[in-house]
Amino acid sequence: MIGVPGSSAQPNQPRDEFLDEGMRLTRAVRNLLDHVVCAAPSTRTAELADRVEDITRELGALHAGSFFSWTSKLAPERLEQIKAYVAGSTGRAIGSLWPAFNPLAPYILLEVEGNVASGRVRLGPAFAGNPGRVHGGTIATILDHAMSGLLSHLGRPSVTASLAVDYASGAPTGQELSVLANVERIEGRKTYLRAALTSGDRVHARGQGLYVMRAR
Repeated sequence: MIGVPGSSAQPNQPRDEFLDEGMRLTRAVRNLLDHVVCAAPSTRTAELADRVEDITRELGALHAGSFFSWTSKLAPERLEQIKAYVAGSTGRAIGSLWPAFNPLAPYILLEVEGNVASGRVRLGPAFAGNPGRVHGGTIATILDHAMSGLLSHLGRPSVTASLAVDYASGAPTGQELSVLANVERIEGRKTYLRAALTSGDRVHARGQGLYVMRAR
C-alpha cells in the first residue's frame, strides 16, 4: 500500500479515467518535487523553470478551489465511491483521499482493526530535513493523520486540540516506515490517542494527541 498505483480499480471494478489521471498527476508532481530538491542550479535551470511555470498556468485554468472545496460538493454516495476507488483495497483502507490528490501530503494508506490504525509510508527527498532523514514536521503530520483518520473511521470526526511528539531517532527517507495509532481513552467529545512511527524494531517517534469532535 505504498505509493499511488497507476490504477486503483479492482478486477471487478470499472476504471475511472479521471480519478486515475488525477492521481497520476499527483504522483508526477510528487516525483518532480523530489527531483527539484536534489537538482543543483545549472545552465538548464531557467529553461526548466519556464516549462514548469507554463504547466502551472495551465493548471490554474482548472482551479476548483481547495481540495476540500471540490470534494465537499460531491454527493455523499459519490464521495464514498471515490474513497473506495482510491484506496484500491477491501474497503478497510482509510485516509487515502487527501494524499492521493495532494503531492505535499505523505502518501499513506491506513487500515483499521478495532481501535487501532496501522499503515506504511515511504518518503522521498522532498520530505527530508537533514539529508537522508525525514523532516520532523512531516513526522508530526504522519502521526496526526493516523490518529485523526482512525477517529473519522470510528465515527468521531475530530479536530486536533493538542499534539506532542517525542523524537527518538532519525527516520530515514527512501525506506519503508510503519505507523501505528490507537485510542487511549474517550471523555465525552474528547479522545486521547497515541501513535508511533517505526522501521523494523526501531522507534523513530512517538506521539500523543488530544482530539475534539467537530460540532454536528
